Amino acid sequence: MPKETFYNIDNEKQERIKKVLKEEFEKKTFDQVSIKSIAEKLNIPRGSFYQYFESLEDAYFTVLARETSDIHYEFMKLLKKNSFDFTKALLEYGNFLSDNLFKKETYNLYKNWYLGFSENLEKKFREFKDKYKDYKDFGQMEDIDRDLILFVKAVVHNIIYRNFYEQWDRNKFVKVYMKNVEWITKGIEGRD
Repeated sequence: MPKETFYNIDNEKQERIKKVLKEEFEKKTFDQVSIKSIAEKLNIPRGSFYQYFESLEDAYFTVLARETSDIHYEFMKLLKKNSFDFTKALLEYGNFLSDNLFKKETYNLYKNWYLGFSENLEKKFREFKDKYKDYKDFGQMEDIDRDLILFVKAVVHNIIYRNFYEQWDRNKFVKVYMKNVEWITKGIEGRD
């Protein structure tokens, strides 16, 4: 999240910084963006960037938190809402994902996040979320098999990655997602 200094500048300058950050992260994956390019677009010295953010990752995660939905959190909410019925939660989750991933205003942010995903960036994002996000207690979550959650996460992340890498449209995404949900919930024996 931005440092306190960021909140002390006038609203117009704050909005200009947010706009430039969003534009940069929409056009490029994280590892293609530099503080230098952001500073140049803002017409500020590079060191001024650090008055507003701890790091480039901090600025990136601030944009993601502001502009996109935390898809992991949303799945856990759906799981609880559906009394921990994985099938129902996964079906609703497909609708949530297709609605959110294909929004014009956030499509490229999601795309660049998934195509530029790395283990190091994921670790730093988890640290950022732990520090700044307000996660509500889901209760009963400790009873859920962690390996099952990680398996579902791996499948869904792969679908999302392929969606952006192979440039699917929404219909193709839904079709592949539903096929994978069927494999998860019914098994792969006797599949079509």
